[in-house]
Amino acid sequence: MKIIVAIANYGTKNLKYLELLLAEYRRMPFQIDIVVLSNEPKDLGSKVKVLVGLPAKNPWSLPFAHKSLFAQHVKDYDLFIYSEDDTLITEKNIRAFLESTGHLPGNQIPGFLRYETSPDGSRHISSAHGGFHWRPESVKQAGPHTFARFTNDHSACYILTREQLERAIASGGFLVPPYESDYDMLCSAATDPYTRCGFTKVINISRMEDFLLPHLPNKYIGVMGTEYSVFITQVEALRQIAAGIRPATSALPNRQLPGTPPWLKNFYESCSQELIDLVPKGARSILSLGIGTGATESELARRDYEVTAIPLDSVICVPAEAAGVKMVHDELMQGLETLRYRRFDCVMVCSLLYLQQEPETLVLKAASLLADGGCLLIREPNFGNVQTYAGRLLRNKRHQGLGGFSGDCLTPVTEGRLRCWLDSAGLVLSRVIRTAEAAVSSTEKALQLLPLRLSATEIIILARRRS
Repeated sequence: MKIIVAIANYGTKNLKYLELLLAEYRRMPFQIDIVVLSNEPKDLGSKVKVLVGLPAKNPWSLPFAHKSLFAQHVKDYDLFIYSEDDTLITEKNIRAFLESTGHLPGNQIPGFLRYETSPDGSRHISSAHGGFHWRPESVKQAGPHTFARFTNDHSACYILTREQLERAIASGGFLVPPYESDYDMLCSAATDPYTRCGFTKVINISRMEDFLLPHLPNKYIGVMGTEYSVFITQVEALRQIAAGIRPATSALPNRQLPGTPPWLKNFYESCSQELIDLVPKGARSILSLGIGTGATESELARRDYEVTAIPLDSVICVPAEAAGVKMVHDELMQGLETLRYRRFDCVMVCSLLYLQQEPETLVLKAASLLADGGCLLIREPNFGNVQTYAGRLLRNKRHQGLGGFSGDCLTPVTEGRLRCWLDSAGLVLSRVIRTAEAAVSSTEKALQLLPLRLSATEIIILARRRS
């Protein structure tokens, strides 16, 4: 088997990681040609070719240089590997890819996820963060293996067979100039086979360890990612789906959820003490709608509240389920219908209304499940701030789609709209909390000088049933 490996290496910062990658490839029992893509000449030994030059002025365009290289040599190699200079691929990973590929249909490619190792030796899956999650309905058996779709297409690398590369080139989506999409330019080059060329990236969960790659800098620990111990319980839930002992459900099955700020639907929200403090004293039963890993709900369960939830899907919620949260696995509106005869002291709706075509209907249904004296606790991104109005006026890309609901569009939620929906549901507003994200740019810092009523990026509202 003849393999070509292209590694993107800008500057000298990551040379220590690049040397580890080169040493690993040199040890493999394959015929391997290694090409390092660089912005400047480098001496990496006689057996490593250094290809110097940026495809565009932007330094982040460097990874795109591998595409023309692969196309030029499409008939010369059996396997094509691209990676960034800090992501390690081993012989075990390559053999697992080849074996898995033989069991998949032609439009699916086995892919990888990345992990990092903390100083205490624990692993964290850096690919699992924000809006990235498993799709429960994607679980499929192929030969002796079970595969599932994880929505993060970026793993800083990919492997393609010659046939797969030929199909990618023929699709017209492979040989493209450097660009940015939902992924930044650096990441787009490594995700194109899945996002532009007609392929779907799937993960072999039967051989999960063979499809985890170390991200050598370990720089995201504590910043983003999911502990391996939590991640592997989700993999076990996928295996239960494959075995027919767990349902494959999603609360919002037909919605394309936003995966990037400012309106990211976060599947891994941290525990919110602010929300816990707003749960009325004396409340015992709580319903939470659209939870992810459910850190807040898990803490409430540990405090002896009776917590019920309709999760975002039947996989992401496993940690909360283990903490004692009772799950209603169903589509959101059907789940609310299942609960129609029950009453709760508190119903929580967090970052969910803006994903609804008719959010007022969800408010009405949530309010109908309140016990006498019960309260509705809502937390939503605020689309009524000056940042949003300015973004729409300036036609900022991330503000497109606001004002209409179709495809991946969102329903703008504002404080005024929330007040109207609560009034229609027969609820009385008790408290409003406005918060703002930390300022990064000079413009954002200037906006923070405005009253929160104008600049708040998030709204928390507590409302009670009228007596």
